[in-house]
Amino acid sequence: MRVKLSYTAEVEEILPEVSFLLNRAGPVFRESLENFQQIVNELQKKKANLPQVLENIDKLRLDLGKIDLRLVEVGEILVGFEQHRLAQRAPDQTEPVFPQTETLSDDEGDSHD
Repeated sequence: MRVKLSYTAEVEEILPEVSFLLNRAGPVFRESLENFQQIVNELQKKKANLPQVLENIDKLRLDLGKIDLRLVEVGEILVGFEQHRLAQRAPDQTEPVFPQTETLSDDEGDSHD
């Protein structure tokens, strides 16, 4: 069973933490590459062990799902981090600034002389 967790980190810790999370998927990724190659190699044999190939394909699909989930999670963190960085660079725009324009009073606008 998988659960989603969250925790607080300092801004300067975000990229190293994301790198750590992504790196943890490395062994599954490498295993998936090896499994993929085994599938291809087995299928090139004249008498391929199809039940084994199908089992390996199923495992590969599950592992790729795990990798995909990790990439989605890392992507979401990075989007939030980039939004934070952009907000820090942008000037404070809590209230819009409009140029001041002169308005004519009712008396100034009437030219019925």
